[in-house]
Amino acid sequence: MALMPRLSAAINLAVLCTRLVQALPVTTDPSAIANQTFDYIIVGGGTAGLTVANRLSEDHGITVLVVEAGFDNRTDPLVYDVYQAQEVYGTNIYHYIPEILARSNTRGASAQYDSWSDLLDPEDRSLEWTWDGIFPYMKKASNAEYFTPPNASQIAKGATYILDYHGTSGAIHATFPEYMFSGPQGPYFTDTMSNLGVNHSLDLNGGDPNCVAFVPNSIDKFDNWHRSSAATGYLSPVENERKNWATLVGQQVTKVLFSPNATTALQVASGVEFGTVNGTRYQAFASREVILSAGSMGSPSILQRSGVGDPARLTAFGITPIVNLSSVGLNLQEQALTQLTAGGTNFTVTGEGPSDIIAYTNLYQLFGSNSSNVVNEIYESIPSWASEMATSALSASALEKIYAIQARVIINESAPMAELLYNTDPTNLVDKIQTITWALLPFTRGNVSIISSDPFVRPQINTNTFSVGIDVLTHVAANRLVRKAFQTKPLSTLSTGETQPGFTVVPTDSDGGSYDDWFSWIDASWNYASHSVATCAMMSKSLGGVVDGHLRVYGTSNLRVVDASIIPLQISAHLSSTVYGVAEKAAAIIKGGQ
Repeated sequence: MALMPRLSAAINLAVLCTRLVQALPVTTDPSAIANQTFDYIIVGGGTAGLTVANRLSEDHGITVLVVEAGFDNRTDPLVYDVYQAQEVYGTNIYHYIPEILARSNTRGASAQYDSWSDLLDPEDRSLEWTWDGIFPYMKKASNAEYFTPPNASQIAKGATYILDYHGTSGAIHATFPEYMFSGPQGPYFTDTMSNLGVNHSLDLNGGDPNCVAFVPNSIDKFDNWHRSSAATGYLSPVENERKNWATLVGQQVTKVLFSPNATTALQVASGVEFGTVNGTRYQAFASREVILSAGSMGSPSILQRSGVGDPARLTAFGITPIVNLSSVGLNLQEQALTQLTAGGTNFTVTGEGPSDIIAYTNLYQLFGSNSSNVVNEIYESIPSWASEMATSALSASALEKIYAIQARVIINESAPMAELLYNTDPTNLVDKIQTITWALLPFTRGNVSIISSDPFVRPQINTNTFSVGIDVLTHVAANRLVRKAFQTKPLSTLSTGETQPGFTVVPTDSDGGSYDDWFSWIDASWNYASHSVATCAMMSKSLGGVVDGHLRVYGTSNLRVVDASIIPLQISAHLSSTVYGVAEKAAAIIKGGQ
């Protein structure tokens, strides 16, 4: 599992059936945890896992164990230093820890969150998995965010905000960089996008991101402008106080254990098994719940190894099926990105970043006069797309219903389909202008599946990127728009001409380059945005859901998933703010049911 600035803690207090043990700091010693019983065991010490652990352990009569495969890297400058972190872009480290860099604070369109509720069974809709039901958990003072407004210097460089969109005393800090980039490139990009019909907003975090704006990052002004994370926000402040919260690092959970004597049709999770590649396997037990927060690749893999998944696939690897839930690992939605570059005119730039300007564009801004044709193509193609993608969904008919909701949000609610992130390169400030571009809302579906019963063999990940035509069309349109922006004032005054892909690779024409030329370059150049969702989707079981509105795995009574994998449809945003909101809301649901 990808390690982010995750972890650490103190060990546990026994309560009721939990055996009293000596409190420990963050430990790598599995024997300190083995065979103990906790109220809750959380698998994964990342964004969601530590958030939930913090909230559950607020009750000192509740014991919590977090088991994390990675190590405590809070003192690693590649993690906490937002300037050094930029050095890992494009490296293997970047793909291992995709959410570590800067963490732009953005949220999707309100209609996208509202659609989550539409995908649930009617009895779960009262849980308010909607914009109004999630937004408070993303921003209110009692929950996830501590926003610091920009100072005069940052405002002079372009930073703007609407305070009501942010929390002001929560665990996760957000603000603009101390050494925010200055120079003409930021204002010129926002002005150019405005000239191309994309509204310049003071703040895109209020449920309408269809705009261009300067965005805050997860940075803690009060901690020497270091990166703010779940580890620094939810764990560090309490790790020496909460003796009821234990964190074990450097140990991978290999499977969830189930009680062999369940008296109901629902399976009961009783604990977890954990260990290292060549080491001893250990067990710890949960008297209340096991919560998976291992991410969109890790959580479905653990479920499958535990006997929760497609029985045919599980038995092929010698795993005894416990819960027949073939949708585990399906519905994967990942985004692909490319970057366009133009030579610069040696304009003056200062600062260290990170980059903080994003434009989110909708279908009508991307396709212009061809929009009506694209709308018709989407509606007419839904059945064929569903048929083509059916092997990565519960069924073609289920996927048709999901696609219809996705299309409605794109077409009727103008949810942004593409992100254009202006990238000021701190290693080469004056010689280029650059935009990283990706299609946000793919209709392509992929899957995650174990290929061995060995928990240390990585799962097979099939993203099937660009398997659906509209995804290619959207990415081409987004790149054409960037090319047009590079040729539109005032940004064009900073450019000496496009260098990537350049007019030799993608010759220009009245459309900004042919579809075939653009796709040829995109197909050879794209990379993952590492914003994977939906592999344990929160949806009706009849649609291919893995968890219900309480985030309980279907067929179990006390096994939940709380991480990005439950998000049923992609959103027009980076994921971190939403995942914090999901985790905060999940903790409230769990505590409400105690």
